[in-house]
This record gives sequence, C-alpha cells and structure tokens, in this order.
Amino acid sequence: MRRASSSSEERNSAGMPIKEIKKFIDWCSDGDSTLQQRYDMFLERKAAVVALLEELNGTMELINHKLNITKPHCRQERKIFIKTIK
Repeated sequence: MRRASSSSEERNSAGMPIKEIKKFIDWCSDGDSTLQQRYDMFLERKAAVVALLEELNGTMELINHKLNITKPHCRQERKIFIKTIK
C-alpha cells in the first residue's frame, strides 16, 4: 500500500517526488562523476522509508490494541442483540 503524499507532488514507486527523479536523471546524464550524489540520494530515501515504517508500525500496534480491547465487548453486545430479536 502506498501512502498518499501530503502535497500535490507526484511520486514514483520508491516514493521519490518527481523533482527528485528529474535530479537523479540529470545526474545519470552527467556520468560517473555523480555516483556519490545518486548513492546519497537513495541513502536519504531509505532513511525516510525506515522512519515511515516505524511510524506505521506504531500506528498498527495502537490499532491492534484498540481492536483487542473492543472486540470482546462487541461480541457481548451482539449476543444481547440477537437474544432480544429472537
């Protein structure tokens, strides 16, 4: 699942804004002298993805916690509801 961008920028499958992709393409055109810049760009992107994953994992833990504490009550309410309609 891809996360929606908070801005109107389009992104590629690596989550890079189009502006960054253009910069990367320009660097590729410049040749091997820009290898370090390209490498650094992907290191930065990786760090951003790792941070996003950590945030999403925390969110998932909270959602699972809420589901676990809510689920038993939903089953009880459902049983009571079914008894009242019979």
